[in-house]
Amino acid sequence: MDEYYVGEIRIYAFNYAPVNWLPCDGSLLPISRFTALFSVIGNRFGGDGRTTFAVPDLRGYVAQGMSAPAELGNKEGKTTVTLTDENMPLHTHTAYANNARPGNVTGDDKLPARFITSGANAFVEDSSPTLVALAPQTIGTVGGGQPHTNMQPYLPMNFCIAVQPGEYPPRP
Repeated sequence: MDEYYVGEIRIYAFNYAPVNWLPCDGSLLPISRFTALFSVIGNRFGGDGRTTFAVPDLRGYVAQGMSAPAELGNKEGKTTVTLTDENMPLHTHTAYANNARPGNVTGDDKLPARFITSGANAFVEDSSPTLVALAPQTIGTVGGGQPHTNMQPYLPMNFCIAVQPGEYPPRP
């Protein structure tokens, strides 16, 4: 393999880490065994910084260039989110009705009735003053508060980090 720096990350289209490379899976490593890598990345990706440190965990994450406020080593974003009422923009669902007899209404955009008052969840059928409540599924809450995926389209690849004996990256 060509030359590489300790701490360099490469993407592979096969499912194993080459010799002298480890998968970027967040594994904890002993500092005593990987001193060169620790001196390059420190414990910014995990570990206690005294005896252990972690390689970056790129499983389920997209690598992004560092810049404020996204600092090197900080994980940002979430893979799933739960939307609440507060996440939804203000909006209305308008219902249309007319006072034609049911036999004369196509049923594609009108109710064969009229609303009692503006904003009421009931209507009066023209032939009878009896109140008829709207079906709960037409006015009720929908959804179950379950999280949904929040990820852009992606292609899983194998991210690996060079651990040894590569060249030490020179500092500017």
